[in-house]
Amino acid sequence: MVCRATNAFLPIAICRSLCWFYKRWYQNHSAPRFFKNSLLEFKRILHPNAIVPLRIKGEVVRGRIITHVIIFLLIYLAIYAIGVVVLSIMGLDFSTALGGMATCLGNVGPGLGELGPVNNFSQLSDGTYFFLCFVMILGRLELFTILVLFMPYFWRLN
Repeated sequence: MVCRATNAFLPIAICRSLCWFYKRWYQNHSAPRFFKNSLLEFKRILHPNAIVPLRIKGEVVRGRIITHVIIFLLIYLAIYAIGVVVLSIMGLDFSTALGGMATCLGNVGPGLGELGPVNNFSQLSDGTYFFLCFVMILGRLELFTILVLFMPYFWRLN
């Protein structure tokens, strides 16, 4: 039985998602780089001819590392958004799809809506269940490790 007040928990789902993203960044020590680089971008806009390197603990961070951090963030957000759309197409309501994706991709505990703390994943269809299993493996083993397996150049002989 679904509670009709699940739409009231949408802000909670958004906050949980943001906390989950911050946790992922912070585990990879990427959050300080990302936020510090964002502030330096404003300085670069104000002074377009200035050379403003990003420094963490006194060392200059290479542009390639900053690019990797931003790519990691965008891939995570894209997979999260695509997963929410796929779960919605599979028949879950929006708050359940948000919570289910956050729960499985971030491995962060109970979801929202039908996948909340008092319910479980048993009422999901087989297709939805296997999709969430794949998302959980994707989130647990880190994105780049799994996504490299789907790249054609990984399987080509050298």
